[in-house]
Amino acid sequence: MSASSLRLSGSVRGLNRAAVLRMLFERGPLPRYQIAEQLGLTGASISRIVAECLEAGLIQELPPANEPSDGSVSAGRRPIPIILNPDYYAVAAVHVGLLWLDVGLLNLQGQLIAHYRHRRPEHPAADILSSINQDIRALISEHHRQLLATGLTLNGQVSPESGSILPYNVLAWPRISVTESLALAPVRVETNVYAMALAEYLHRPTDRGHSLLLVNIGTTIGMGLIVNHAILRGQHGRLGFLEHLPGTWSDVVCEECGVKGCMSSAISDRAIFRQLRSLYPQKTFTNIQDVLEVGKTPGPAYEILRERAFDVGRFLAILAIQHDPTHLILAGSCLLDNGQQLAWVRSAYRHTLDSCAAEYSPVESPTVYAGELFPLVGAGTVALHTVFSADLEITPGPPQSPFSHKAQLSLVRAEQLTDPQS
Repeated sequence: MSASSLRLSGSVRGLNRAAVLRMLFERGPLPRYQIAEQLGLTGASISRIVAECLEAGLIQELPPANEPSDGSVSAGRRPIPIILNPDYYAVAAVHVGLLWLDVGLLNLQGQLIAHYRHRRPEHPAADILSSINQDIRALISEHHRQLLATGLTLNGQVSPESGSILPYNVLAWPRISVTESLALAPVRVETNVYAMALAEYLHRPTDRGHSLLLVNIGTTIGMGLIVNHAILRGQHGRLGFLEHLPGTWSDVVCEECGVKGCMSSAISDRAIFRQLRSLYPQKTFTNIQDVLEVGKTPGPAYEILRERAFDVGRFLAILAIQHDPTHLILAGSCLLDNGQQLAWVRSAYRHTLDSCAAEYSPVESPTVYAGELFPLVGAGTVALHTVFSADLEITPGPPQSPFSHKAQLSLVRAEQLTDPQS
């Protein structure tokens, strides 16, 4: 067999292996025959892929499925379900927010193992990335994991192809190569709300062509739109950057963009903080949880949160009419008060759409993670999406390893890639 044939064979097997791993991630435990049927592969092909993944510790077998509940006896061997191994490999997840810096580990099933949260220091980007490296090393050591990849997200324009953060970002960072700064494993950098939308999409297996639109309301505001497993980015990679969308949302001039009535000036957490500081000058509001505590009972904070929720509901109705997604997901601080704001959002959403003859998807809350760490889970999902690709290699493992083989991704440097933004 020629060298080119060997490369082709390896590529095909890598693609098939990636399809198997993605299916196990999205759909959970499955026996070999179901994987073969759903992917259109032969039983022999699935057996080879399963064998090499077992040897590398990527998957594990569960006890055979129980006998039928109707008491009948099934013929032959009971099928053995296969799952992704949650206990050996991990990916690092990093979210650099406007206020917080979150660093964590996710296992191959997408579950958050552990994380650190720091108040984001006002340091240069290079210093912050250096501290992130230290956190990742500490987490790996503490939890005894083999690191496969790292996902980093922030609210801003990025170049996933080169692993670079571009100057158009809420942190006002200059262009910087994350691939060069976080060298512990291959790095994937992504806009935070795109990563959150991808995480939600992958946990809601749908038919090809279905779409998911996720809106995140927090200290920043953004939208991610996924169609047929692809992130829609727009011409310049800024699709869904809603923070300073002009309009008549408020009568306040935004301190950042200088526009009166932009979306950030009306419905972001920072807008809530600004309004409450004028009402409670003796209090310092920098955390949305503090606001929710004050707003539990009727009063000024309660009314501010309710008005914000109504504005969010009306805006989601506009997006539903524009994009008509299969799923419309709301994430962020509107979900952190046990459902009161979400109820207001849904009420305003339905009322706004009452005059429309068409039926639109309801407003849903996330199924992956509805708390403040959702952006971190999104970053980890981006890393997992890279792991479950044809770039994953399986090679002989070191002698001290519990498995005969190991899984790894090539550590590709930024300068080896072509950056379409440059």
